[in-house]
Amino acid sequence: MKNATDKSLETILSGLEAAALSQPCLFDRIRGEHAPVILYGAGHTGRELALRMREDYGDRLFFADRRPDLWGGQVGGLPVLSPAEAARRHGRDGVFVITVFNREPDCAYAAIVGELGRLGAARCVPWALAAWKYADALLPRYFLGSAKDILPFREEIRRVFAALADARSRAVFLELLEASLTAPFDRLSAWETGPQYFIPEVLQRLPERCRMVDCGAYDGDTLRDALACLGAERIGEYHAFEPDRENFARLQAFVAGLPVDVRARISCYQAAVGEKEGFVAMNSEGTEASFVATGVAGDIPCMTLDSVLAGRHCDFLKMDIEGSEKDALRGASAVLAKRERERERESILAISVYHRPDDFFAIPLCIKALRGGHGLFRKHCANLFDTVYYHFQAGF
Repeated sequence: MKNATDKSLETILSGLEAAALSQPCLFDRIRGEHAPVILYGAGHTGRELALRMREDYGDRLFFADRRPDLWGGQVGGLPVLSPAEAARRHGRDGVFVITVFNREPDCAYAAIVGELGRLGAARCVPWALAAWKYADALLPRYFLGSAKDILPFREEIRRVFAALADARSRAVFLELLEASLTAPFDRLSAWETGPQYFIPEVLQRLPERCRMVDCGAYDGDTLRDALACLGAERIGEYHAFEPDRENFARLQAFVAGLPVDVRARISCYQAAVGEKEGFVAMNSEGTEASFVATGVAGDIPCMTLDSVLAGRHCDFLKMDIEGSEKDALRGASAVLAKRERERERESILAISVYHRPDDFFAIPLCIKALRGGHGLFRKHCANLFDTVYYHFQAGF
């Protein structure tokens, strides 16, 4: 099967109108009139989809799940079968909807389809095909949206694509575009295997002594990688922002265990970063997916990077802040535009672009409005999660 990125950008864009019209009825066309529907995965995404589908599919709707403790029971009023039993009963006539939607390697769509195929399941589809029928309730979800939402932005998409620095970036870009059009999860290219954010192109360009900013510091996972990839002696300053209380406590505990001379160069802020200073509320989960709650008053400080750095150069800026990246970038306009001309030190950006369906073109355009340079896309996990846009002020 051809890779999704074998198609040209213009071929994909030319199909936008047709995709927008067909998406709401695509699943029922594939399913046919009487076929059973098996939702593979009784987790959050599967349960949410089941709530929408029960009225339409009634007693022809089932769950299949890997967890033995669920077999023979019910989740949300639907029977739960083992994958083997589901394939035995419905492998020939049923449609298996893969509702597992996360970044774990063993949850890669192609791996699950292969597993079900070996058990005898003939028809498997991504959950997006069913979600498009109920798009108003279920979408957007991370990078996955609908074709109708992409339609107005064809020129913006062309502009970003034309400025990408290499073929691998263009391949990932097209996969992100197609995610909201055809959900091509069975034919995605391989993801990166090295440390996230510290790809070779970044490591080659960082100076001997770095001022680093980490937005979405979680429990110190990026700091751990920075210490491992660069060595503590190369980190001159490290500014770590983490608004979630539980995560921040883990971050502090990690930093407290570092040597005194390293700790002295690390500043931790229990704060969000945004376009304006103020206070926000968190949907705090104590996980990597904690995010700022919109339209809710809160007591967590929100800072701008321009105010924190106060005119100082930033060698490396990482953001993974669950959809707040564009706001935070706008609050870093002076940081992004600045370049230390005396030594021609550039500011390298590593910005997550998988939290919203428009991130893959809106974030590069936000950066381009503030400074020149070149961009790379790299994905670091299965199913297009942890896709990062790297931006460099200097050429390649």
